[in-house]
Amino acid sequence: MSSTLRLFWEAAGGNVPEHWEFKTIDELLEHPKAISVGVMYPGSDSDGGVPLIKVSDVKSGAIASRPSFCISNKVDEEAE
Repeated sequence: MSSTLRLFWEAAGGNVPEHWEFKTIDELLEHPKAISVGVMYPGSDSDGGVPLIKVSDVKSGAIASRPSFCISNKVDEEAE
């Protein structure tokens, strides 16, 4: 799949280093429900909790290596 994604990307004018691999989202997920609509009521930031990716964590098409906000484990369990 990686070569097909690279061809689509390059056809759209994208440039990437040759050593980079292209992956589909499902290849990156640990389990099928790893991505969802989102947590409707995240509560306050929870140190040591589960990272929650917000739109503000995406800059220039990349996600920050460490999201700026974490939800509690309880909120995460309720969202599953």
